[in-house]
Amino acid sequence: MHTKKRYSCRMVLTALFCVLTLVVSCLPAFAEEPAEEETATTAVVTEAEETTAPETDAKEPSESETTASTTVPQETSKTEPVEEETATEPVTVAENTKPDFASDYTGIAKTTYNGVSGWWRVENGAVKPNAIGVYQNEYGWWYVKNGKVDFGYTGIAKNNYGWWRIVKGKVDFKANGIYKNEYGWWKVEDGKVNFKYTGVAKNEYGWWRVVKGKVDFNATGAYSNEYGRWYCKNGKVDFSKTGTVTQGKVSFTVQKGKVTGVSLKVTLVNQLPNYPTGCEAASATMMLKYYGYDITLKKMIAAIPAENIRVVNGKRYGPKITEKFVGDPRATYTSKNPGYGAFAPVLTKSMNSVIQKQFGKQKADNVTGAYLGELLDDVAAGKPVMVWSTYNLQTPSTVNSWYIETPEGPKLFSYPRGTHVCLLVGFDDKNVYLADPYGAKTKTFSRSAFNDKYKLLGRQAVVIS
Repeated sequence: MHTKKRYSCRMVLTALFCVLTLVVSCLPAFAEEPAEEETATTAVVTEAEETTAPETDAKEPSESETTASTTVPQETSKTEPVEEETATEPVTVAENTKPDFASDYTGIAKTTYNGVSGWWRVENGAVKPNAIGVYQNEYGWWYVKNGKVDFGYTGIAKNNYGWWRIVKGKVDFKANGIYKNEYGWWKVEDGKVNFKYTGVAKNEYGWWRVVKGKVDFNATGAYSNEYGRWYCKNGKVDFSKTGTVTQGKVSFTVQKGKVTGVSLKVTLVNQLPNYPTGCEAASATMMLKYYGYDITLKKMIAAIPAENIRVVNGKRYGPKITEKFVGDPRATYTSKNPGYGAFAPVLTKSMNSVIQKQFGKQKADNVTGAYLGELLDDVAAGKPVMVWSTYNLQTPSTVNSWYIETPEGPKLFSYPRGTHVCLLVGFDDKNVYLADPYGAKTKTFSRSAFNDKYKLLGRQAVVIS
């Protein structure tokens, strides 16, 4: 009697278990976002050191530690990514069975291909086992290698829209900082490499010199960002450096990594006594000598085209000051045959003529319109800048004027009397240093006073690169 009851209970329990098993097996499969547990390929780049995301809080650079590695994705497109691919719910299919995603589906789907389960690149309903790059589905953008999402990859990879920061196989659109791949270290903004960025930026290893989106590990010198100018050695801000650092003809004054002053060693040239209005030629001579060219003031005077003022029916006529030196540089403003001057285009062309005749590799560039901060960046990079202002930054009380022949008839041209050309050869926190050819002296003026007269003459400037 008891034995029959035990057999009856066992039969009931067995029946209930079968029913439950049948119910569970009939439940629908739910869509899920790709996760690391569904992977198995090897990452292209080993990220052993990279364990946390770079800090991106806005504050002035401060000392931190570093490691380094280094070369070169090219920006492939400037178009931002757009939603261009359709999507269906991911499905799991057994090997040798037909996937039930749409025949025209393009994206990334979870399936089994050649016995390997995972998330695969699909184009027009077909798995693409050779696909490599960054692709998207409804869950995000993913790094695909050999057709399959590689959840083991952390680095930077590309698609048609650019190069992207990848973390465990997925594009991190919130990434801001400096990250690496097999080609180097890159400045990333909102997940994408910014090839337009040049400056000084940070990651968890320090602050780095970045040129066109890439860390330049060869950079040694002074470089700027929104916080100031910084002394970098081998690409990294050296916060241990305090004092004067001299590199060739450039000297930096540094305080805990921050550059507070720059000075260039320029051989001074005196325009006096022979060329009282020849400041343009004298400044050009100083600049060319700085770069090692064989030039004298007399030779530079001869290299600059000039045309004297002439008087016709009581009116003074002369050339365009942007095409020739107006007058005679051996004369003064008030001489019978006066000397006036020339503007940046004339000096740019004349210096390039000298450079070309000596088979030089540099080139004079007219950078008229540059702001003072840009000029200081050139000086910090070891480049003296030819600038137009006024003698001793005095405010002019009169003008030089003459008529210029035009197809529409004579037109009166005038510009401030007392205009003077010097070389910008240094600066500190408050001042600029000008190599003045009128007496061959280096003079110190406040930044604001110089900038005022520099703007008065139209921000005219020339550099040699």
